[in-house]
Amino acid sequence: IQGCPKYLNIYFLQQIQSEIQLAKLLSNKEKLIQLSLENFYCQAEVSEIENFYFRFMIDSIESICDDVEIKELSEQYKRVFNTICKSDLLENEFKQFIDQAKNDEKQSYINRLRMFVILICYYEYFVNGKSCEPILKAIDTWLFNLLNLTEKEKTIFKFIASGPINVEDSSDNLLYLFSTQGRNDKLCDCSLAHVIVNCLAVAVGLPNQSTHLYTHIFNPREMNNRKGPGSDYNRNNWDCGFKLQDGKLTEMSQPPIMQNHTFSRFAMNTLFWVPLSLITLVDEEGAMFACENNYHFLNYVDEETNQFKKKIN
Repeated sequence: IQGCPKYLNIYFLQQIQSEIQLAKLLSNKEKLIQLSLENFYCQAEVSEIENFYFRFMIDSIESICDDVEIKELSEQYKRVFNTICKSDLLENEFKQFIDQAKNDEKQSYINRLRMFVILICYYEYFVNGKSCEPILKAIDTWLFNLLNLTEKEKTIFKFIASGPINVEDSSDNLLYLFSTQGRNDKLCDCSLAHVIVNCLAVAVGLPNQSTHLYTHIFNPREMNNRKGPGSDYNRNNWDCGFKLQDGKLTEMSQPPIMQNHTFSRFAMNTLFWVPLSLITLVDEEGAMFACENNYHFLNYVDEETNQFKKKIN
């Protein structure tokens, strides 16, 4: 990628279309060393769900990774998980986790803890069909203040911590991904749910204004008349900036978005739209208002009048 040599290794791996071939490469240490990709080495095959893990969540990462920050995150993640399992120590341990940070790093540790809680509630409990009772009990009392949660954040934290919900109608695609029925449906691919939760974890684990993910999840009204990543229409948060023509994304922007690399642009578009879907789980009324009132957003052309109209469902 021009101007971004440090990302060339990731760019190279993205070009491997076969997941089987990619897995074989990442398990071949000698070959990775030859390619200067040894930091991507995986000692053992990972399960399907582990493909969605952050690097610090992989059990073997401490023994194969030379990245000091990743190792630190891995140790902290395990500490928080073990603390949640011992729910009687939860409040004191969480406070100690934050207090270990220097004064100018305390907010960073709070954000880190917010991220860990979402990931643990989902990957260690939700995915296994269980609710995370220690977090559910704490979030209505001391945990709400300790993590500096807003009411909307609290709602989504409780949604994830509560485990799979009951949704008998599979036509509600979003909710079905998070349902007991969907998780037991062999035809239901829950990959999108994993991506949604990962976006949520990043959004609550960073300062609110540092990423568009948070705005899309919790404050979509703020997208109105603002610039948005990935949009091919003057970078505006307009739906027409994300169009396909003849099976290809439009190419109107200068400089080109992501060097017009198809895989990267689709990934960018996913990070634009997937977080937006979460608002319907948190604040359906607010989501409807934003989608109905944000300029040039979720439009379609009426065939009879040839006029733009809103398409909300």
